[in-house]
This record gives sequence, C-alpha cells and structure tokens, in this order.
Amino acid sequence: MTQPKTNRIPAPLYAAAGVGELALEQLRKLPGVVGELGPRVVADLGGKAVVTGVELRQKATETLKSANLTATGLRERAANVSASGLRERAANVSASGLRERAAAEFDLPKLREAAARNAAAVLAGAQSAQARAERAMADAQERALAAYADLVARGERVVGSGVLEAADTVNADIEATEADRTPAAEAGQPVAEVAQPAVEAEQPAEVPSPAEVPSPAEAKPVEGKPAAVKRTRATRSTAAKAAKSAAAKPDTPSAKLPKTTRRTRPTAE
Repeated sequence: MTQPKTNRIPAPLYAAAGVGELALEQLRKLPGVVGELGPRVVADLGGKAVVTGVELRQKATETLKSANLTATGLRERAANVSASGLRERAANVSASGLRERAAAEFDLPKLREAAARNAAAVLAGAQSAQARAERAMADAQERALAAYADLVARGERVVGSGVLEAADTVNADIEATEADRTPAAEAGQPVAEVAQPAVEAEQPAEVPSPAEVPSPAEAKPVEGKPAAVKRTRATRSTAAKAAKSAAAKPDTPSAKLPKTTRRTRPTAE
C-alpha cells in the first residue's frame, strides 16, 4: 500500500496570503493618513464655505442685471419689427427660389461620395478601435499576471520556506521506503520457490503401520537360533535408521507416526 505524498502549497494560497499581508500593511498606515488629512479637510472646507457665500451673492446680482438688460433689448426689437416688414420678406422668398436653392444644396452625386467617404472613415475607426482594445486587453493581462506574481512572492515570504522543506523531506523518505521494500520483495520470492522442492526431497520413506508389522507369534521361526539372530540384527538396523531420520527431521509428517520397527517375515517351511 503506497502512502500519500505531500504536495507543495498551491500558488493561489500564497496569493491569498500576499493579499492579506498587503491589506494589513494598508490598515497599519490608515491611522497616520487619517491624522494628516483631518486638519487639511477642516481648513479647506471652512475657507471654501466663506468664499462660496460671497461668490454666490455676486453671481446672483450679475444675473439679475443681465436679465433686465435682455428684457429691455427684446422689447425694443419687437417694437421695430412690424407686420408689413414681415409680409415683404415673405413675398421676396418665392417657390422657384426655394427649388433652385434646394437643387444647389442637395446634389445626389456629391451626397453619394460623402456617404462613401463617411463609411470608409467609420470602418477605419472601428478597426483602429478594435486594435486599441486588443492592445489594452494584452496590457491588462500582463499587468494582472505581474500583480499575481508579486502577490505569490509576497505570500511565500510571509509563509516561509519551512513548509516546502518539510514536504520535500517527507516525499524523499516515502520514496526511499518504497525503494527499499521493492528489492526485498523481489529477492524473497525465489527463496520461497527453491525451498519447496527441498522440503519434498527431505521427506523419508513411509514407515509401516502397526497393522502391517507381524506379531511375535507369527514371526517366531520353527528352526531356533540362526533365524532369531538374523531377525535381531535386522530389527536393530531398522530401529537405528528410524531414530536417525526422526532426530534429523522432527517436523516431517512421518515423525508424527508411532515409532515401530520393521520385522522380516519368516520363510515358510
């Protein structure tokens, strides 16, 4: 089972730490700024209030005088303009004169040329505005990236490099532990495979069960001493071999069987 690795702190967390540290600096400067601006604001507002009152009075007097003069002038012009004069001017302006003036002022080819020039100017202005907007966006993106990098650097200074060193140490320890476990596991597998045939090869021959061993009455020879001496030697050699095998490998399955001696059957008469 692999252990989870400790990753580095993400850059947004450093940026957040930098923003908090910058805001803290600005808050620390705030009392001094307020103390400096307080007297200035009081002095400026007091002087402006006095000056504003005097100026408003002067402006009101001047406005009243100009209104009186304007009313007097309008009255004089109205008295000079009579109805007969207006009729004469209307008679002088005829329909033919209006048509000629309209034909001279509203020339269709000139209007078309002016419209084409205006459209080209509008298109060029739109293209230039788009190019300026793209440049402004690129500049704003660069400034944002630079500001983000500054905030990340400030956050790294605030947090410190101790966390990064601890994370690198933990990762190195985990990798070293995994590297040590892998060769040990690979080397342990062949040993287990080789040990199995050895256990199978070391198993001794099967020992006969008590049912297969003949009883003393059946094994008693008819002809006396020579057969008894031969059977005694065979019994001793078999017992010695069984004792050696049992002492050498006490953990084999055959060691759990009862200790018996193999006896040879006598030959029939």
